[in-house]
Amino acid sequence: PRPHRAYTSPILSGRWVGMCAHGGEAVSRAGRPPLGDPASDRRQKIRQAAVGVFAEKGYRAATMRDIAHAVGAQPGSLYHHFRSKEELLWDLLHEYYQDGLRETRERVRRTGSARVLLRDSCEALVRYVLARPVETRIIFNDYRVIRELPDFQFMVRDAQEIERLWTTLIERAIAEGHAPESLDPVVAYRALSGAVFSAARWYTPNEIGRASCRERV
Repeated sequence: PRPHRAYTSPILSGRWVGMCAHGGEAVSRAGRPPLGDPASDRRQKIRQAAVGVFAEKGYRAATMRDIAHAVGAQPGSLYHHFRSKEELLWDLLHEYYQDGLRETRERVRRTGSARVLLRDSCEALVRYVLARPVETRIIFNDYRVIRELPDFQFMVRDAQEIERLWTTLIERAIAEGHAPESLDPVVAYRALSGAVFSAARWYTPNEIGRASCRERV
């Protein structure tokens, strides 16, 4: 079964998600192998290999043959799990955006001091990006290319929603006197997110050491 026309892939990855955040349309997961099934395990191995290939070669240059080589399989076997590299990339990035959007909503909508919420949200954003550096690198490097693909408009919608949530929190911080009134919330968020996302390019735990993200990044 296929989801709403917003995307033509029949599947979502990761957790059992009943609703897409953008629009709330139901997405059927019928036909997917259950967790622990050999087919599910194989699918996850393909996803893990693909994310590295996309980050290294870029979306345009990467091929299903490259991914099959990284998995150690014949190219044709991949098509039992994914119909194309586009569907595979969608599976990876949709999960990345949905997880990020959900975490942002949960944090930004909490009550309390905007200063504390802003600090905690900044730390959470750093941790999220550094916990998923390869996906982050794909987006950082190929965002302009990928967002133009017809089935990847969720990236634009989700990014706009995340920016709206962040700017609302920054506006609260300004209203509470924790930031200057001259601060532009949109510019502040974009500067912050740009700096954090770029950390995925240079951050390595061995170089930084075992100190917390709050102390180091």
